[in-house]
Amino acid sequence: MEQRSLFYDSASQPEDPSLQARVVDAAAQVFAEKGFARASTRLIAAQAGVHEMTLLRQFGSKLNLLVAVFDHTNIIPTLLDGLAQAPKSDYAAVLLTLAHDTVDLLSRRRFALEMVLKEVDSPPDIRSLATRTPQPVIDALADYLRTHAAAYHLRPLDADVIARAFFDLIGGLVTLPSADVAAQLPIYVHLFIDGTRSPA
Repeated sequence: MEQRSLFYDSASQPEDPSLQARVVDAAAQVFAEKGFARASTRLIAAQAGVHEMTLLRQFGSKLNLLVAVFDHTNIIPTLLDGLAQAPKSDYAAVLLTLAHDTVDLLSRRRFALEMVLKEVDSPPDIRSLATRTPQPVIDALADYLRTHAAAYHLRPLDADVIARAFFDLIGGLVTLPSADVAAQLPIYVHLFIDGTRSPA
């Protein structure tokens, strides 16, 4: 596999937005069905109804196309907006809202989990890209926890570590059936709250 940055440069970004959307949608479907290794640019181009050379001219490589698929399903703005609008007076309500939003948005990226599960031997960079929680969202929750630590009576823990732990905990629920997620989500959130609040 070629060694390239996971973030494509401006020279390889597509110029035609309608072509980009069509190819990215086709790529998401093919990656979910075949996995990264078995998906080919030829197959993706056929699914999108474009010539393979057009796809490569627009995106540069299959890895760049995978990054474009993840960018297309970007969950950062929605999660940041939800955190900014959360009620400041209720720690449990804030975390439950954020957890519900996270599970909902990650479930839209289910193709990524399916792709990684199809490839037990996925390269680490592909596995990391498919399962990562965006750093800006972790940073926003960490800032929120630092800001409200006294009001919520939080333990003196590293806010960056507990913010990452929150998303790791909640992200694990995405692989469960939706009925199980609905039942387990409040339990997970309250376990997190119990672990981060100082004893009364």
